[in-house]
Amino acid sequence: MGYTSDVVLVMYPEKPEDMPALKLFASENMADKFEEVKRDSPRIPVYLRWRWDRVVWYEEYPEVQAVEDVLNRWGEMFQRVGFHKYIFHYEFIRIGEDPDDTDERGTHSKILYVAHSIRETIAL
Repeated sequence: MGYTSDVVLVMYPEKPEDMPALKLFASENMADKFEEVKRDSPRIPVYLRWRWDRVVWYEEYPEVQAVEDVLNRWGEMFQRVGFHKYIFHYEFIRIGEDPDDTDERGTHSKILYVAHSIRETIAL
């Protein structure tokens, strides 16, 4: 099957009232369906989430290329002229099978974080 990763991508607007525009962008530019997540926060009350568990995340795959293309062009598409602020933000984390294989990117880090934990197996 190949080397697998867990991947999460979230997107949210700088101003909550711009969410319809971000949803339109996501619908037109992202192949996979997103989930709209609502939370009790005045700063980021809603965001879009994509989650891929145990996925083979190779850059030569068309689905991966589509996501990487959007993220690589994020600054040129959404950075405000004359400011260092973005009109839309994203956070991306990919955790590979190897303990040291973590890719974290984004314009902010307000929603996603990596938490390492130890668990015990029940069945031997």
